[in-house]
Amino acid sequence: MTTARIRRPSAASVSRLVRGAWCAVRRETLVTLLLAACATGGVRPRFGPEPQAVMMLLDLPASVVTESLTTSLVRVGLPVRTSEPREGYLESVWFDVAAHRPTGDPFSRLDSIVKLRFFADPAFGHTRLFAECVVRVAWDPSVPQRDLERMPPAGHPGRVLLDSVLTVMTRHVVRDTTTRTGGPPLRRDTTPTRRGPSGP
Repeated sequence: MTTARIRRPSAASVSRLVRGAWCAVRRETLVTLLLAACATGGVRPRFGPEPQAVMMLLDLPASVVTESLTTSLVRVGLPVRTSEPREGYLESVWFDVAAHRPTGDPFSRLDSIVKLRFFADPAFGHTRLFAECVVRVAWDPSVPQRDLERMPPAGHPGRVLLDSVLTVMTRHVVRDTTTRTGGPPLRRDTTPTRRGPSGP
């Protein structure tokens, strides 16, 4: 009669099995977290600012700049649609500059309805801010709505409103930055910027 010999796994084999199972769990958990993060996304749109957007460099973090701009919009009476300091993004509602009130879409007087957007990003120890004012040139559900937006010409009431917001923000940032650092807080470039095509 033959007796079967039962081999006990060594401590090293058990340790390798445990480590392998633990690594598999960690990989699965990491993948789950990444998928959840991708599904959640953020509020900042995938497209960038308009090529004619106003550009400024400020010596404050992007989150602080965004918060200051949010306060500035409220001060000039422009309702905020989206404000996310962590993403450096701020967007107003559609605003009728002729009637001085917010409006919803669709609207007919395209030239007098504007939206303001602000994109703030870290850049070489500073914050690079792009500020835009856009109008819709048409309503066409078959076309991506961003493709139907344009910066109005200089002197347009929407551009005046944008300048007012930046002026209020500049005064607020100047006071705050001068108190913190004792130095000049920003540089402003009103020359239209040239960049590649925006994302979808």
